[in-house]
Amino acid sequence: MFSLTDAAKLNTDALLLIFRNRFNLYGLKAIDIQAVCPVSEIIFVPQAPPFIVGAVTYRGLFFTVVDFDALILDRTASVRSENKVVLLASESAKLAIRVEDIVSLTAIEEQGHRVSSQGGGKLSQFVSSALEWKSQMVPILDTDRLINHTLETFYRFIPGAREVR
Repeated sequence: MFSLTDAAKLNTDALLLIFRNRFNLYGLKAIDIQAVCPVSEIIFVPQAPPFIVGAVTYRGLFFTVVDFDALILDRTASVRSENKVVLLASESAKLAIRVEDIVSLTAIEEQGHRVSSQGGGKLSQFVSSALEWKSQMVPILDTDRLINHTLETFYRFIPGAREVR
């Protein structure tokens, strides 16, 4: 398991975790990440939206697992045993994203990456910016937007879920 707790000595504002799903690269700010774990036992969540893989627990905390590709492409979620989950946390909730491969943990400032705005398609509602990394544009996901969208969609699918929270 990869944990960012050892990276506390580093400026996590300047670190970006780059991951791959299918043929696409995405970035997450390291400061929003609690841990990266292998896919273990996923708990089935009845009546969940199609992009929800299920849920996992980590150190006694409950994380809803989202298949990001299923979310932006309107497909049904899927997971394989070789996948990993990136555990995200905000003040309001916790969420995990299924990823196929961790590509890099990159110090943005030190690598001289150019940050620019990103737009277009369903993906754009979850992107805060994009950066050029090794000649590829990598959308940087906005953790708060992703968590809020997932919660609101979850509440629409499962009546009464808001009260349980």
